[in-house]
Amino acid sequence: MAARFICLALSPLLAVEAPALLVILSPTFTHLILTSALLPPAQFAPLAFGASALQVALGYTVGRRWGQVALRRITRRSATLRRWRGFVERAASWVVFLVPGPITCTTAGAVGLAPRGFYGPMLAGVTVWVAACFAAGGAFGDPIRAVVERAADHVVPLTAVAIALAAARWHRTRDHGG
Repeated sequence: MAARFICLALSPLLAVEAPALLVILSPTFTHLILTSALLPPAQFAPLAFGASALQVALGYTVGRRWGQVALRRITRRSATLRRWRGFVERAASWVVFLVPGPITCTTAGAVGLAPRGFYGPMLAGVTVWVAACFAAGGAFGDPIRAVVERAADHVVPLTAVAIALAAARWHRTRDHGG
């Protein structure tokens, strides 16, 4: 989570100067779409797949290791996440395939999804998500590159604003649990 806040804070700078680092540290849907338009496919695909798979496997491992503690931390944030937990408990492998994100995979590990029911759907789901982000980046590549080129002229003030926004979000998350 800390890497996400750091990437959120530095996203203008990273998008302009080091998009590969943005993928490695924070393989979120938006960062993957952005960077797929900025990086060559031969660089984007393994970075996006590797970072995404590692991130969710780590979430799964945390869920398996700290189970109920992890679930309490996740579900105290909102009623929506409590409902999500119930959904994952009922159809964990399918949910991991359809939404292979850190919260989903932490929840799957915590509810006791066996490794054989996790890794196959997770790898398939990550492959689909990375391919979808690559396709979206391809479809919107020209506008994305134009915005990043324009941002390059103003990267310092944009990064300062992003740092302030990320700090406010971090403060709100730490104070209110979500």
